[in-house]
Amino acid sequence: MRGLWVVVAAGAFGSAAAQAPHVSFSADVYPQLRYSPNGQSQARLYNDFGEYSIFRLGIVLDNGWAVRLRQRLERIPGDADNSSMDEAFLENPGRWKAGKQYIPFGSGRMLRESAFGVQVETEFDFASLPVVFGYFDSGRGKQSGFVARVGGSVGVSVAVGDHFGIAASSFTQLRLPEESPGRNRGYGLAVGIDVTRKFGGWTLGVEGIALRRAASPLDLDTEVVDASLSYQFPYGPLVEGGATLETESGLVNLRLVSEMALSQKLFLVPSVRHFEGRGWIIGVGARIRL
Repeated sequence: MRGLWVVVAAGAFGSAAAQAPHVSFSADVYPQLRYSPNGQSQARLYNDFGEYSIFRLGIVLDNGWAVRLRQRLERIPGDADNSSMDEAFLENPGRWKAGKQYIPFGSGRMLRESAFGVQVETEFDFASLPVVFGYFDSGRGKQSGFVARVGGSVGVSVAVGDHFGIAASSFTQLRLPEESPGRNRGYGLAVGIDVTRKFGGWTLGVEGIALRRAASPLDLDTEVVDASLSYQFPYGPLVEGGATLETESGLVNLRLVSEMALSQKLFLVPSVRHFEGRGWIIGVGARIRL
């Protein structure tokens, strides 16, 4: 499977060279210092929400096609994906992507997985509903199968295959990124619904995911429900509060996060999270745009 992506990338770069493409570079850096209930602190170049610090390379061709490469500046320990490449794909924007990319499931905040595959974007003409679907295969013991999402601000998603939910960037509302289960774990079926509503400076988000066909006795069939409410103060910080319920264990985790602009490219991101049975975890982070 990976040989296909090598061929795609090689062809894309060959086309790029032939068509005098537009090349761009950028980066988003998410350094964070975490304070745990046991008094330990940890500094790293990713945050508790599984957001990697990323260096980007974009190559846009005259025909509108584009090559996107996104390199992780630090990997998350224990992640099933031990690659430093976050994404690497060829796309016809708004139509299709081929390569390593994030799967089109839900809001992208809970089940958030980067996998090798092809996805297509279209819509149901009779209802003008956006539709994104694709097939992914990241190799043995990792995410593989069909994924689809139908809808806009209200969406329904399904993933059918093997080992979904194992990425360090997934379900960080329930666990720390370093606690991802790893290869040969996860679920063969995920069905979700997500709703996002904006009014004034407020944004309400609700998402529920049912997880079935557990790959291991350690992965119990369950449901995860997350709700968040944020407010963007005029000329001030963004503040978000949220709660997450995992039905099998009955655990409820809470979070409060803020993003404060110190300049156009520098943001302070403090966070406080409460993990039931563990206690409070404090994060002092930043977002740096380069």
